[in-house]
Amino acid sequence: MADSVIVETELVSAANRDGAHRLVVGAIVAQEGRVLLLKRRSDDFMGGIYELPSGKVEAEETLVQALSREVVEETGLEVENVKGLVDSFDYQSSRDELTRQFNFKVSLQTPSELEREVGLSEHEAFCWAGPTDLDRLPMTESTRGTVKRYFNGSGN
Repeated sequence: MADSVIVETELVSAANRDGAHRLVVGAIVAQEGRVLLLKRRSDDFMGGIYELPSGKVEAEETLVQALSREVVEETGLEVENVKGLVDSFDYQSSRDELTRQFNFKVSLQTPSELEREVGLSEHEAFCWAGPTDLDRLPMTESTRGTVKRYFNGSGN
């Protein structure tokens, strides 16, 4: 536990040093060789693209706490364990803030059957994408790179 606190502190400190004061976490939820992707509502910022379940880290919240909260809020699925950091990337938010997104592989408390137990609250659709699906789905290059890194062995 102490090691994960040290690593998290280092990640947050590095982001702050780099000027990324807005932090976001993304979850790689994998089932049967596929990764869960959520499609943003068409009327939202960057509408129509697929993304990982993700969201802003709130004040006084750890990265792991934010990750678990966001997965439940966006999918209804509960995180059992955070398996490790896959990568991170920076982007400009809708408010033009430098944002760093940390992407973690997670396992679920109750592994779900594909297509069944995903309850959408903030998105219009979801899919379970395999490696061959990534180039045809609309998503940012950063997200595509994260999922490809996962499939190429970073935490898989």
